[in-house]
Amino acid sequence: MTALIDAEIARQSVKSEDVQEAIEQLQSEYVDDFEGYPASCGKWNRNIDLAIAALQEYRPCAKVSEGLPPENELRNGMVLAWSTELDEWQVENWGYVENRPDDYTHWKPLPEPPEGE
Repeated sequence: MTALIDAEIARQSVKSEDVQEAIEQLQSEYVDDFEGYPASCGKWNRNIDLAIAALQEYRPCAKVSEGLPPENELRNGMVLAWSTELDEWQVENWGYVENRPDDYTHWKPLPEPPEGE
């Protein structure tokens, strides 16, 4: 499933403004009473919270041709880059990706590392 989502993201460019608009629309869907079934409200609102959390974690991809990622989106010079040769995301050094525009078409920041236990 993740591969399908990443493939779709690679084919389209979702803007941060679109993600923020979707979050705002979801927030407007919170309910206090769901057609007389208050128990359903909690489940509905939890699903909205889950969708908002997923959208907040979403990082849109950018075209390599559009240039260098902002410094705060590079971790040790590394990015997640879409390899046209392998047809998958690869962790690569930005300098390598930038100099191979035929091999790498899009990039996005690496996800945050997991929190320590």
